[in-house]
Amino acid sequence: MSKGTTRKKRGKLPNAAFSMGVLGLILLIVYNVLWSQVYIFLESTAGTIQIAVVFCLSIASIICGSIGLNRIKKGLSSRKGRFFDTIGIILGIAILLYSSTLIIITILSLV
Repeated sequence: MSKGTTRKKRGKLPNAAFSMGVLGLILLIVYNVLWSQVYIFLESTAGTIQIAVVFCLSIASIICGSIGLNRIKKGLSSRKGRFFDTIGIILGIAILLYSSTLIIITILSLV
């Protein structure tokens, strides 16, 4: 490379979106495998806190991925992060739907 050129790197937002989406997915899989019956898990305080954390991670993943895609569209960021942004949004939406279903089940079981 010559002195005047620079390599474009993937930004921090795509990495954040992807890693939060994967972390939320891992948390859901680990806790649902450890507790085969979801309703027993949801009755515990730790289960409710874990679902709330996963819910927040999924929202953060969707927000970071959306901001990253907007920055790519405006030309403010490299296109290298597009895949990670998209996967972060998809994982975030899937986890959001699943965790919101679990939250609804928890609320209905308390009534």
